[in-house]
Amino acid sequence: MTSINDKETAIISERISASSQAIASLSGNIEKSVVEVADIIGKISGKVIVSGSGTSGTTARRLAHLFNVTGTPAYFQHPTDALHGSISTVTKQDVVIAISKGGGSAEVNKMLELSLNLGAYTILLTENSNPSAATFCKKVVTLPEISQPGDPGSMIAMASTLANSTWGDALCLVLMGRNGHTFDQVLKSHPYGAVGATGKK
Repeated sequence: MTSINDKETAIISERISASSQAIASLSGNIEKSVVEVADIIGKISGKVIVSGSGTSGTTARRLAHLFNVTGTPAYFQHPTDALHGSISTVTKQDVVIAISKGGGSAEVNKMLELSLNLGAYTILLTENSNPSAATFCKKVVTLPEISQPGDPGSMIAMASTLANSTWGDALCLVLMGRNGHTFDQVLKSHPYGAVGATGKK
């Protein structure tokens, strides 16, 4: 039988508390930026390209998937792949959203620079108030900074990824409402899994 010691219980409890606080800190701080980005996306005729490296890249991949689920055409573009030829998929009709905790990853910056040169509307989602990537972005969305213990050592992106995801979730739902994308349409594009089984009842 598994035993639970006080030290590990404290670690788990602190993680729950830190993550909850990170999400709660968004209230009153993201509404304007979510609506502004929704306005930008609503004006384009192309697609949304989401990018990021490391843990931010995983969060970006999740956001791209949820855009598609909720009716906004999107795909994930790894910044390194972009710099090895696939940046050519970016057009002036597109919006590029890069997620970067510090806003200074060299490969993300270069991908943004090239996307901007191709005419795309470039957006950075970060928690750095003065990111180097801002040079290559038409818009910078700065979320409240997540430090220790939210992100252990103020480096390991844990609570900050939840904050980024929550911002992205809100954006997806705002766009879903504006586009009139219904749950019936979600079911039609999701024929497998538990969601698909729901649609067959």
